[in-house]
This record gives sequence, C-alpha cells and structure tokens, in this order.
Amino acid sequence: MKTIFKTMTCGVVAAAALGAFAAEQTAEQKAAEAKAKAEWKASEDAWKKLDKDARALMAKDFKEGGFACYWHDNIDKARELYETALTNAVLKNAHKIQAVRQAAQMHLEATRDGDAALAEMEQAFKIPGLSADDRKAAEAARKSLRVLMRLEKPDPSAEAAKPPEPKKDANYFRNAFAGVEKARESAAREKDRVLNDYLPFIANQSFDAFTKQFEAVARELDEKYPSVDIYRKLRNSLRSWHYSQNPWKATLDPRFRLFMIECMEKSPEKRRFTPAEMVAWADGDVPCQAKGGEYGAKVLELAKDPAKKISADAVKAAHKAVAFKDVGTDAAKVPAAVAAYFAAIGKADDKVGQAELLVERATAWYKLGDEAGAQLIWDARAKLIPPRPQAKLDCFWWKDAPHDIRGIVDSATYKNAPKGLLNRKYGSNLEFLILTDSALTGRKMTADDGKEFRPTELVAFCDELGVKLLFRAYLDNMADVKAGLADVPGYETYLATGIDDPYHCLMFDPSEGGKPDDSFVTQYDNATGYRNVNTKIGNLQYTNLYLDDSVVTLIAIPWASTFASIPSKSPAWYFEALNWCHGGLSWGGSVSVHQRSSFGELKFTGVDAAALTAIKRRLLLAGKRVYQETQSPSNYGFLEIWKDPQLGDQEFWRAEVKPFADRLWKCCQRIKKDMSDADVNEIYDASGEDLFNAAYVVAQKRTRWLQKKMTE
Repeated sequence: MKTIFKTMTCGVVAAAALGAFAAEQTAEQKAAEAKAKAEWKASEDAWKKLDKDARALMAKDFKEGGFACYWHDNIDKARELYETALTNAVLKNAHKIQAVRQAAQMHLEATRDGDAALAEMEQAFKIPGLSADDRKAAEAARKSLRVLMRLEKPDPSAEAAKPPEPKKDANYFRNAFAGVEKARESAAREKDRVLNDYLPFIANQSFDAFTKQFEAVARELDEKYPSVDIYRKLRNSLRSWHYSQNPWKATLDPRFRLFMIECMEKSPEKRRFTPAEMVAWADGDVPCQAKGGEYGAKVLELAKDPAKKISADAVKAAHKAVAFKDVGTDAAKVPAAVAAYFAAIGKADDKVGQAELLVERATAWYKLGDEAGAQLIWDARAKLIPPRPQAKLDCFWWKDAPHDIRGIVDSATYKNAPKGLLNRKYGSNLEFLILTDSALTGRKMTADDGKEFRPTELVAFCDELGVKLLFRAYLDNMADVKAGLADVPGYETYLATGIDDPYHCLMFDPSEGGKPDDSFVTQYDNATGYRNVNTKIGNLQYTNLYLDDSVVTLIAIPWASTFASIPSKSPAWYFEALNWCHGGLSWGGSVSVHQRSSFGELKFTGVDAAALTAIKRRLLLAGKRVYQETQSPSNYGFLEIWKDPQLGDQEFWRAEVKPFADRLWKCCQRIKKDMSDADVNEIYDASGEDLFNAAYVVAQKRTRWLQKKMTE
C-alpha cells in the first residue's frame, strides 16, 4: 500500500489585542517578540529541511507506479531522521509533534505493526514543556494516525465543512482553469491537483457533451490565462490520470484524441504542438491515424535537415504513423501496415516486434467495440508467431510400481518410459525474481555457459497409491555435489489436478538436506474441503537420491489428497516444472512464474476399469479411517454438536446431519479388506468422497440450511 504522506500545517498562534494599546511596547517587549519570531523561523526552516530530507529517503523505497518493496531500509532511515527531532534544540514542540507523527507512520509502513506505531505516537505526549495548544496538536496527530489505520472515522464536522460539488457545466471548465492560473506561483503539483480535480468529469461525459462545453470555453481561456497552456496541460494530465485508472472504470471515447488534435490546430500558433508531438498524441488511436500520418510525413521531411535535430525516436514514431495513415477502421489493412513500418525502420525480420505491435493494435480495435476486427488482427499475429504447442506427457499406470527411487530408476519400466524434457528457455527476469521474491527455497540458479548439456528428464506415472513425478537432473559436477562442494539447481513446480482447478506451487531444493516449500496455493472451493498438496499434513512425499551422473527427485501425491481428481473424473492433470539450471529451463515453456497458460498436460493412460477399482479400494480404506478420526472427541464432535439442545440446532440435526451420518456409518460397516470389486465401486461412487469430506459437507449443508431459513 502506497500512502500519501500529509504533513500537519503549523503556524504561530499570536495574541491579538482586543482594543487599542494604552501605551507602546517597551524595548524589552519588542526584543522578546523579535526573538520569538526568529526562533520560530529557525524552527520552521529546520523542520522543513528535516522533513524534505526524510521524504527523499522514503521515496527511494516507493518505485514509480508500484508500492513499497520488500526492502524498507530507506523508510527506516527516514524514521530515524524524524526521531532526531526530539533531541533537536532548535525545533519547537509543534514541529517535534509532527516529526513523531511521521516517524510513527514510517514504523507502520515498514513493519505493518499497528500497535508499535501507536506506541511510538505516544512519544509526542512525553515531550518536555508541552503547552495546552501543543497537547491539542498531539491529540490531533494521534487521531490522524488512527484514522489512517481505520481505527477511527474522520471528524464528521470536517466532512460537513467541505464545499458543495460545483455544477458541472461550461463554467466548471472556466473555474477549473482559473484555479490553475491562480496557482501559477505554487508548485507544479498544485497546478496538476487543480486540473486533475475535473479530469474524471471529462472521462465520464459523453463525447458530444464534452466537446460542446470545451469548445465553448477553450479559446476564451487560452486568451484570458496566457500562462496556462491549456491543450498541453490537458493532454499530459489527462493521459497520466487515465492510465492510473482501472480500464473498465474509466474509458475515454476513442474520438477524444482526434478532437484534441483538431482543437490544437485551431489554437494560436504559439500554442500548437510540434509535428513530433502531434504524432505522439495520435499514436495508437484508431480515429487519429489519418492525422498521425499527416504529421508523421512532416516529421520525416524535417528530419532530412540535420539542423532541425529531430530525434531518432521521433523519426521512428513518424514512420509508424505514415505506415498506418490509410488504415482507417479497416482491420484487414493492419498486418500490411505493421510490415511496412518495420521495413521502413530496417527491421523487416523482427517477428517478435511485429507480433507485439499487432497485439497492441488488436487491443485498440477491441476498445472500439470491433471484436471481429480485433480477432482478425490477432489471427495475423498467430500466423506470424504460431503459438507454442502445449507440452504433453503420459502419466501411465504402473501396477505394483516400486516405492523407492532406486527401485524405480533401476527398473526396465523406467528406462522405457516416455520422458519429458526441461529444455525450454525460461524468461529473462529470473535474476530479478530471485533477488526480490520472498519465497527463496530451492531457487539456486546456475549460469548458462553456452556448453551442451543433457536436459533434466521428467517421468510421470500412477499406481493404486497415487501420482508419482520423478525428475532426473544430469550434472557434470556430481563429484563436487556429493562432496558438498557444489549446489544442485533448485526447482519450482506447479500442479493443477483438473483443467479448472486451482494450482499448487511447490519449490524444492534437491541438495542434501534440502527442504520443499509448499506454502503457496491458489485455492478455492473445488469440492475437496480446501485441501492443499502439502508435506506438513502428509499428503505429499518428497525424496532425493544422488547417482554418479545425476540427482533424482521423487514427488509422490496420494489419491487421498486429490480424491476429487482421480482419472475417472479428471482424465488429465496440468503441470509445469522450472529448473534453475543453465539460467532457467522449463518443461511447459513458461517465461514467468505462475504462468497458468503454459502448464503442460499429464494425461492418464492405461488406467482401465481394474486400475480404477484398485484406486477406489485404497481410497475407501483410507476414507474410513479419516471418517472414524472425525468422530474422535479431539475433533470436537462436529456432527454430534448439532443435537445438543443449547449449542446445536436439533431441527437441522434431524433433517440434515443425522441422515448423512447414518449413511456414512452404514458405508463404514461395509468397507472391508475382502470387499468385492462390485461393492468397492458401489460404495465409493455413493459415498467415497463424503468419507474424506464429512466436515466440509456438513458445513455446506449448514450454509444452505441457513440460507433457506433466512429467505423463507
């Protein structure tokens, strides 16, 4: 959260006589008054410098367009600087109170520890020599901090004192620009504040309403307030404001830019933008393409004269504008215009750049409401750079598979198994990711030295226990790895157990003693009681083995943790694996972490009726144990509590919980080691998932019950 820091306004509270002085001030009184003024000015100057220096430090930890980063070193330094005010003999108490208020907010920004920030604010009341006015200022500062933390509401009298909203008519524009003119002696940001005050009004007006009002006052204001360049100011402020908005909350009419260009053309010559500025203003806006091409041609003509000093960027933009000048609203002409532009700048072979520009133009056509045109442009982009095919790998059925890594690797089945390769280059921001991500487990990267290497292999199979994923990373320095002299590159993997299921993130370190980090999951209701694939609760196992040429890692995921996604219900799982070797390599082709669209497909193969029955048999035996454990007193009797006359709801118990509990109890009586296959399928299909999910199902029943009662 990026907070806008507001500094309390302070001033000298001077006593004023209610009547005429009986006699003039004495020399001593004048000297005392002059001394007091000098001391206040010294305090004011010292405070302004301290506050400015602290804000400059704070700004280093707030990147433009973002929020506070993981590091808050400079925020901490700003806080320390504010805290020095308490021992500064020059500063008056009013300024010290402000410094304490800002230091408390720095503490809040850096740690999000509200209690500690409020405790720091109490330092304001311990400043020696506080006057009654000082105490009021300290109380106001504390209240402002509590309001910021949403522990108190703002003073309603302050809200009531706000001036009424102005009538949004032509005079609104006149008054707004007059406000800018009055602020001409203030800082530039004050001018922007006045102007930005009515930008939302512009964006939310119909195009006709805006143009009618703007044309009525623009020329008049241009003459009346010569120090305000209306068109330039509006362009810059409006663009900045609009880009900061949610695109579906505020969308400007596409004709707006063309209207502004035409207004600029009618404005006095001294106000007109240069041809290069006109090109920039028109760029990317479909209705402006003809005008953009017109000014682009002028820029290219000017560029022939070196004395004009037309920049390379302006020439490049002009070539683009000229290429698109005859496109109009015909989307079919866009691909040829893109090709012409790249040919003009000498990059006819830059397929990536052309694809990016086609995406940009498809977006522009979509904003116009022309979905067919946007699709046409998008299809041209797909022909230029065909989509990378989805990685696919069989997750085959392996009856009576070995349970240990050595047994798997030494088997003939493993040697002949289909293998996926982690050989697709990861994106270019890996080093930045490793430096900035708070989750670092397993992210040990090795550099790409350009030498040939054997890519990491991935094998996927399943048995009656669950799904097994086996990685084999071939390393040239295994002797050093075994000796503890070298690290093994880490992995980051993602698993979604169905096409629309949430995905689980698992990062792990294959080094000796390495641990997995499975704390991240994008979870929502997927009928499994919000279960996570997690080592801590035992529904994921992870082991490593060092061989002479490689490090092998086995991840085992029991069906009991993914019972809603067994092969009969989810014929494929979706998976991505990133290995931080050789600068970063992936199986599915991700160029960024958590890139759901790049997950590969693990398709279950060979899972016939007998295999499904074997899976269900195991699940029923495990589900019976889970359900019996829920009946334990240590689980607080989540079923029986509903029949308690004080704590429960006996009507709900009789109608919903008891029939459900009775059904599951009867199922448990039938679950035995020697069940027939027919019994296994009948019992599991009727109640198998409910055995694992009893608490979750009752919670759902309770929700529906209350909804029904409240709406009857």
